[in-house]
Amino acid sequence: MDDDAILDLCCGPTLHVGCGPGGLVAELTRRGHVALGIDVSPAAVVSTVDRGGSALRRDVFADVPGQGRWHTALLTDGSLAIGDDPEALLRRVRRLLDPRGRCVVEVGPGTDPDDLAGPARAAGLRVVHAGRHGSRFCLVLAESTDGAAG
Repeated sequence: MDDDAILDLCCGPTLHVGCGPGGLVAELTRRGHVALGIDVSPAAVVSTVDRGGSALRRDVFADVPGQGRWHTALLTDGSLAIGDDPEALLRRVRRLLDPRGRCVVEVGPGTDPDDLAGPARAAGLRVVHAGRHGSRFCLVLAESTDGAAG
């Protein structure tokens, strides 16, 4: 299943940004992860909780619990478009992550990893993995070691 392959990229406490109906958060919880979904939609939060996950109605650019301590931030199903500025979103996500953390980003079909490399670099992140996981294509980003923007 495509979701399983993406969730296998998550390690440790995971924040799902733009969690939608919460299936991934619930599955991470079933796998024993500390997982939290955030979404601006009240219906998404209710759905996540109904599925057995934890979620808060929250804008990623507002206060988010655990800032600087998440091991994985998960962006799926178009969440990279939150705020219409991938660089600003990735910069924010970087601040939410533990310095050794990672960001797992699902990108649309036909998206070249190089399309995200520039915004990632500007946000102080680098691509450490790019690959197809079933029908989904994901990038894993980690903090840059070259002292890029913060």
